[in-house]
Amino acid sequence: MRRSFFLRCLAFTAAVLFSVLALWIVYLVHSGTHTKSMFRPVFTISDRLAYGDKIGHFLLFGPFTLAVNTALNFRRLGARFYLGSLLVFCFTLAEELGQRFIPSRQVELLDIFANGAGILLFTWFSLRAEQLLRPATPKLENR
Repeated sequence: MRRSFFLRCLAFTAAVLFSVLALWIVYLVHSGTHTKSMFRPVFTISDRLAYGDKIGHFLLFGPFTLAVNTALNFRRLGARFYLGSLLVFCFTLAEELGQRFIPSRQVELLDIFANGAGILLFTWFSLRAEQLLRPATPKLENR
């Protein structure tokens, strides 16, 4: 019981921190102040790498998905889809499409694909984590 509570608190804290980090990075990039922030070395590396921006999208929103799914205790919509994965995808889609209204930004389909790839891979990690964290339910035998 204690371990489960600790893990849920840890997952919730990670989800909140990833949310703040994601929103902060989005703000820095949209406002054009990312080159003056403490993340300047990260953005410099990202600018120098081929597809560095796409790798950044993948690495930001993938773990964010895992954290949100874990914080929501792997809650699903129906039997198939994780609520957290859907929420993160909606956030990334809104953020990307919202760039249409910022003159210095543009919507990039590859960014949406990079977000989706990170979300899909870390949704699979969520499935594996759920299997590890939740004990298997015993099967009832027909007698």
